[in-house]
Amino acid sequence: MSPIRTTLRRAGLVAGLTSAAVLAAAGAAFAHVTVHPESYAKGATDGVLTFRVPNEEDTASTTKVQVFLPTDHPVLGVLVTPQAGWTAKVTHTTLKTPVTTDDGTITDAVSEITWTGGTIGSGQYEDFDVAFGQLPDDTDQLSFKTLQTYSDGTVVRWIEEPQKGGALPEQVDALYAAVREMERLRCEGLMCIPPPDQDPRPHFRALRQMRDRLGLRELSMGMTADFEVAIEEGATIVRIGTAIFGERPRR
Repeated sequence: MSPIRTTLRRAGLVAGLTSAAVLAAAGAAFAHVTVHPESYAKGATDGVLTFRVPNEEDTASTTKVQVFLPTDHPVLGVLVTPQAGWTAKVTHTTLKTPVTTDDGTITDAVSEITWTGGTIGSGQYEDFDVAFGQLPDDTDQLSFKTLQTYSDGTVVRWIEEPQKGGALPEQVDALYAAVREMERLRCEGLMCIPPPDQDPRPHFRALRQMRDRLGLRELSMGMTADFEVAIEEGATIVRIGTAIFGERPRR
């Protein structure tokens, strides 16, 4: 299932916000665990995030909710609103990189909030409110990984980050048409990365034909293992970092 904005998917997370420009979410095709509001400005202060958790099981109740807050771009001044029937446990962690604010240097932040003791029945949902003092101003996206535990022991892991994606060949025309309607955005060309277990030439050739049909200029295709084929097929931009710098350690 492909992630979509503002909703979550079973295999993966969570909650996120798109922002004017801070936050974004992975998507779910089934349940819709969400965070509200859907957007906040970078560096926003004194606000509230509401995590809406639905119960999607017919024969079990939700008995535990764990939300993990990012610590690489920490949310500062977190306070949990009391929730009737639920007990909240707040976990702090020492930040690898302290945050400097007008009030001084912050060296720790909330990394996890766990709610237990209550229940969310079948066909019901619960809103969990979390107040914050300040959102980070150095990122365009925040993700809140979440675990949802049911009374029968089932744990739904909303943990997968939103992923970058592209357009299928049959979607390119519509995407290009949409980009042309955008006042401050101009499409200069197309890019592709062929499947590693397939001959790249047919993919490069198809992209060139698509580029020519649309009347674009650039073709970004080809990496260290196949850039020569890409150039033969008309590439104007290649990515050959490994050939220049050598293998880099995987993170």
